This record gives sequence, C-alpha cells and structure tokens, in this order.
Amino acid sequence: MAIGLAIAAGSAIFQKRQENIAIGKQNKAARAQRRIARAQEARKRRAAVQEAQIASAEVEAAGAATGSGTSSNVIAASTSIASQLGSNLNFLATTTELADEASTALSGAADARSVGATVGAVGGLALANDTRLDNLFL
Repeated sequence: MAIGLAIAAGSAIFQKRQENIAIGKQNKAARAQRRIARAQEARKRRAAVQEAQIASAEVEAAGAATGSGTSSNVIAASTSIASQLGSNLNFLATTTELADEASTALSGAADARSVGATVGAVGGLALANDTRLDNLFL
C-alpha cells in the first residue's frame, strides 16, 4: 500500500507541475495575442486617421474648386468626417479592451482548472488508497 501511495503521490505532483507549465504557456500565448491585437488596433487607427485626412482634404478641395470653401456644406462634411473618425477610433479601442478582458478570463479559467485538477488528484489519491481519510494521515 505504501508503494502505491508513493506512486500516486508522485503522479499527482508531476501532474500539477505539468499543469503549471501548461498554464504558463497559455498565459504567455494570451499575452502575445494581446500584443498582436494592440498592434492591429494601432494599424487600424493609423489607417482610419489617414482615411479621414484624405476625405477631409477632398471635401476642402471640392469646396475650393467650386468657390464654397467656407460654406456650411463644406464645414458640415468636415465635421461629419471628424465625427465618424472618432466613432471608428472608439470602436477599435472597445474591441481591443474586450479582447484583453477575454484573454484575462481565459487565463483565470486555466488557473481554476489547475486548482480543480489538483484537488481532484488529492481526492483520488485518498480514495484510491483508503476509503477512510483519517487512515491516510496516520
């Protein structure tokens, strides 16, 4: 019985170490995914700003070509472009924030699974070797 208990204990310890390694790698992957998401967001932000600048320049050029460079239509179009840019940038920030929250939740879930597996291994160890837990600690 002592040999079986030692093997079971060693197996539980090894399982826990492997789970910790897996959690570490999962967390590292989650951090990398967050960095990728931030880089993609930065690229999209730059593209959105550039598109807005081009659209605004086109509106101003069209206004200047028609002699209505300061007309309310040109001002309204420029304001609309700026508003749309703000909305697009807010959307990008929100999606990145949500991706970070999801990644954090997945890391937490991995940690909880590890704790659950450890508790399960200890419980299985106790049940496999003796149905009376008080004998396990004598």
